[in-house]
Amino acid sequence: MTDKSVDEYEKIVASHNEECDFNTTIYEPEHKCNKFLLKKEMTERNNIDEKAITYPTLDDPNFSLKIARKHEFNDSQYDGDIYDAEERSNLLANMSFELSPHQLFVKNFLSSQTPYNSLLLFHGLGTGKTCSAIGICEEHRDYIKQTNNAKKILIIASPTVQDNFKLQLFNEEAMENVNGQWRMNTCIGSKLINEVNPTKTKNISKEKMVTKINSLISSAYQFMGYRELANYIEKKQGVNVDSKKMSVKDQIARMKRNLKMEFDDRLICIDEVHNIRSSNDSENKVISNQLSFLVESASNMRLLFLSGTPMFNNYKEIIWLLNIMNTNDRRGLIRTSDIFDSEGKFRQDNNKEEYGKDLLIRKATGYISFVRGENPYTFPYRIYPDIFSKENTFNFIQVPTVSVNGERVVENEVDTITKSSLYITSIDNYQESVYKNIIKYKKNSNTVDDNNDVQENKKRKETIDSKLNYTRLQDPIQCLNIAFPLNILPGDIDILTSVEEAFQRGTVQVKDAVGTQGLKNTMNYIDSRTAENTKKGDFEYKEWVQKSEHANMFAPQNIGKYSSKMKNVCDCIEKTKGVILVYSQYLDGALIPMALALEEMGITRYGSRSKSLFKKPPTKSIGRYIMITGDRRLSPNNIEEIVAVTKDENKNGDNIRVVLVSMAGSEGVDLKFIRQVHILEPWFNISRLEQIIGRAVRNNSHKLLDYKERNVQIYMYGTKLSDENQEAADVSVYRSAEAKAIQIGRVTRVLKEVSVDCFLNHSQVNFSVDKMNQKVKQILPDGTEIAEYEIGDRSYTMSTDFMQDGEYKCYNTLGVTNIENIEIDNTTYDEKFIMLNTDKIVHKIKELYKEKFFYVKDDLFSRINYPKQYPVTQIYSALTMLIDNESDYLVDMYGRNGRLVNIGDYYLFQPVELMNPQLSLFERTTPMHYKNESVKIKMEIPSVLKDELLKSNVQSEKATIKENDNSVEETMNILQDMYDMYAPALKIFNSDVSISAKDPLYNHVGRVMRQLKITNFSDGGDFNEEILSSLLVSMLVSHLCDHLKIRDKITLFHGLNSSAELSFHDTEFLKLVNKYFIDKQMTITNSINQIFNAIIFYDPNIKNKENKAIHYVKYENSSWKIAETEDKKDINTYLNNNVRNIDKTTISNVFGFMGYGQTSNSDVAFKLKDNTNTRSTGSKCTEMSSKNKKVEVLFSILKLGYQGDAVNDENIEEKINTLKTAGNTFGMKEICIFTEFVVRYYESINRNGKRWFFDYEIQNILQEILKTV
Repeated sequence: MTDKSVDEYEKIVASHNEECDFNTTIYEPEHKCNKFLLKKEMTERNNIDEKAITYPTLDDPNFSLKIARKHEFNDSQYDGDIYDAEERSNLLANMSFELSPHQLFVKNFLSSQTPYNSLLLFHGLGTGKTCSAIGICEEHRDYIKQTNNAKKILIIASPTVQDNFKLQLFNEEAMENVNGQWRMNTCIGSKLINEVNPTKTKNISKEKMVTKINSLISSAYQFMGYRELANYIEKKQGVNVDSKKMSVKDQIARMKRNLKMEFDDRLICIDEVHNIRSSNDSENKVISNQLSFLVESASNMRLLFLSGTPMFNNYKEIIWLLNIMNTNDRRGLIRTSDIFDSEGKFRQDNNKEEYGKDLLIRKATGYISFVRGENPYTFPYRIYPDIFSKENTFNFIQVPTVSVNGERVVENEVDTITKSSLYITSIDNYQESVYKNIIKYKKNSNTVDDNNDVQENKKRKETIDSKLNYTRLQDPIQCLNIAFPLNILPGDIDILTSVEEAFQRGTVQVKDAVGTQGLKNTMNYIDSRTAENTKKGDFEYKEWVQKSEHANMFAPQNIGKYSSKMKNVCDCIEKTKGVILVYSQYLDGALIPMALALEEMGITRYGSRSKSLFKKPPTKSIGRYIMITGDRRLSPNNIEEIVAVTKDENKNGDNIRVVLVSMAGSEGVDLKFIRQVHILEPWFNISRLEQIIGRAVRNNSHKLLDYKERNVQIYMYGTKLSDENQEAADVSVYRSAEAKAIQIGRVTRVLKEVSVDCFLNHSQVNFSVDKMNQKVKQILPDGTEIAEYEIGDRSYTMSTDFMQDGEYKCYNTLGVTNIENIEIDNTTYDEKFIMLNTDKIVHKIKELYKEKFFYVKDDLFSRINYPKQYPVTQIYSALTMLIDNESDYLVDMYGRNGRLVNIGDYYLFQPVELMNPQLSLFERTTPMHYKNESVKIKMEIPSVLKDELLKSNVQSEKATIKENDNSVEETMNILQDMYDMYAPALKIFNSDVSISAKDPLYNHVGRVMRQLKITNFSDGGDFNEEILSSLLVSMLVSHLCDHLKIRDKITLFHGLNSSAELSFHDTEFLKLVNKYFIDKQMTITNSINQIFNAIIFYDPNIKNKENKAIHYVKYENSSWKIAETEDKKDINTYLNNNVRNIDKTTISNVFGFMGYGQTSNSDVAFKLKDNTNTRSTGSKCTEMSSKNKKVEVLFSILKLGYQGDAVNDENIEEKINTLKTAGNTFGMKEICIFTEFVVRYYESINRNGKRWFFDYEIQNILQEILKTV
């Protein structure tokens, strides 16, 4: 532009900027201001100053090329060189952790040194997205620390992913003490350690370091879920906004100002950002709208999005993401219709030019970082059916021509998934007959409505028939997993005919053959959700099943009649070795039947707390299985099971053969050694199934296996019907998902071409089959040998965007295809970038000087650069740091401290005690003789004596119980004393009669329990009156046991577990007391893989915390005994991993617990604590100042536990009034009993995901966390 046109242009821009004020305007794509912004961007794109030496602008069409020219980025190129596959795989499998080039790149790209504010990490599986994000977050934290910005970095993710982020940010288990100083080799190395110990003081305790680092993290980071973020934004924007007194414009201005104050200059990192995509789902819409409004309002905010599948379900999802990032930079918005036509293709003009694609390129420039997943050297190879079983694919089987709707099947333009990736099983007659009748029922339903006119019915029918409806196909898909037996009238009738007639007569319904109802019709079992009995098990065949042709339907010889897929899974297990993963989203309609089939073939349940599903489990075990479902009834201890299945000794499935996993249980689970993945049914998009496969195909997940066995067979099941022309429902859904994936592939190809690091990472396209050109030998789990398996990306797959090849070209207008001979730009390269890898290089140098005392420069550089290359400037920087920093020592092979000195081309170790740099080699390598002034010898107490001494100090005289003293008589006396309080309370509870209890308090207890029952205190949840009554009675027994003196409690425990048989007149009461102690027991696996039970009691009369705990253990075929020292260590480890790791945010703001007073003769009492008061240690409810104060506490608890759309004081007041007994008031004693039973009830049902009550034992275990006394 000329000078005159520039002046005119700037005047126009200024006037529009004044008119289009972001602080008061809500932008929409159709808004005139938005249209001006788009024109402005296009004008600036056509007038880029090529002589500018700063970073390229977002309008620059050569953005990624100019980024690649920058020295600070050019050092971070992807290593796409082709190596010998086996040799490279084994080398990388044994390498220590080190940041990858792309992780260093994104840290620099979104740093305070650059002008960029938003970035989507479109990084594939196993690329370390979390580590990349942590690098960016820590760089931002350093910056805001210098600017005195106290705003925390926001990390938005699901709870599981939050935990993983925290662990990768700081994992205390990764701390290593070297010569008195702590160090770590993680995403950010020893950065946090150096920050809390800048003077490098030696011998600081690990506990002190951990405390300091955790405090540092909590002061800089804030973690929350997606919905929490929306609520947080809504809360902050609504401050001082009065809709009655303010105009809409003023309200918007105030809300925007509020958000600016809270979010300006802040970094928000959103992991798995596709979870909050803009969609018709109301939950997603609320979150996406709130985030959009935030981005419109705040200034200078940094956004970091993470996703391996940014378009999870639909190609349109990219538009919302790009608009969010563009808005953050005050750039124009686009509509979906601006980019795509109705068929999902890029819009074209009359000359067939794809102007929609050009616009997408413009709006994506500067916002996408792309790194491929599944590096062929570190990931196991995926083996699909077209390689291991061609006869079970549509490449071999006739492709169906008629869809589920009865229409002609239109094959997708790319059919790799449907033809090569699906494993097709032939369905049995019975299963097919049920399936066909379900399809017939679905077609006949929802097509005619007497209340609609003919035209409406016709239109409705056309809509239903023409469009594949995944929801409508749920029952047919479940039927293709398994068709349960139908209780049809006996008779020697053909199966197909009898099933069809039963459907026609209406004697059976669709639900009777599939899912939950199908399971209930076939099996008797316990399904309990109560607190005292959370269980789903004790399965038995119904009598009618066993007397019919369906007897023992889950047995290996029978299962194929009802499920061709499960039959194939069972066959695979029998003939293969290694761990097998089976996935389904359905529990009753797939995973439970699969588990029953496994048990019928002799595969038993793993784990002490996870019992077999059959009431009569298999007598002989040929292997074990686990269930990861997210359902506590089926998966009570997933952590223990996941640890077991991923242990190195299970690499061949010796401990656990089969992993059954559901959608709810799969999130965040990283498995190892999986040799087969069986996906029983499809999902409406491929992304979800990729996530499941990604649980098994992981970075270095198979490195302990022989190279030839580093592969995973993938079974994505489809069904072949007897009429080969008819397409089954599961195949139809796969075909629909494939069509979506093809559309998404067109967009991902553009994102790759325009990515900010396209030129830097372009060598990742080298991993195609043709370019790698390597054939290796692979052995499948069943022993089948693939003599020449071709490594690399295959055509028309997700890795190639469902195109012929993955050879994308980096977008630029200069015709540049690679950067081999590009001119490097040093104008923005400074010391900060030079120091980027310093820590890692320094560490490598220190390790090298443990092997030798000197190196010639070329030799030293060569060793530092193996196997990864570093820029020469960075190596020199690390060497200079070690030479100049007098407090940074090397350690030689003898453990001596020393300095690094440089003489010419030699870099030598200089012992600290010798100052002369001109030392001979002998003097450098030979330690000086040194005479010690004294020697300290630590005498070990003989182990037998030591254990006896430890035992003698464990408990006080009051708590000590010798086994001989645990007489039946004493136990019966304790039981009777408890029963004398239990019985009156129970009688009042059941019949509201007046009765004289031994302790009048229990008259009140009975009335409180009755009032809780008659007011339906379960809030109309899953509990009926019978279940609620059972729960209240169980809580009464727990209350009685919790109030026992410690000596009586231990006596009772031993009495119940003694060899002598107890005969108490109320057996139900005895069962509940016994259950109280069983629930307190822990099942632990010790360091030598022995399983034992443990229980802990705490003596309040002992003030020494270490001696306060009384541990009892019970090994198999032995009785309970005092724990040995090693047992206590194992118990403590278990507590640290399973109890003390409680998330503090899950503790209710007001909670109850059992505790003692300060005097030695005090009794246990129910206490309350306000968790928001950091100085409070809790107080007895009965000692609160007044009844009103107690009512206020109950009010607070009910309000915190309220479930509903909105909580207000009237709701709570109404609930309290329903609890009041005679006279519309509370008795002084009743109010505390009410409060205790309410928190016990909330705890038992896990109300709102919070912790509400802690008994005396748990309160002691968590005392440091709860801050209670």
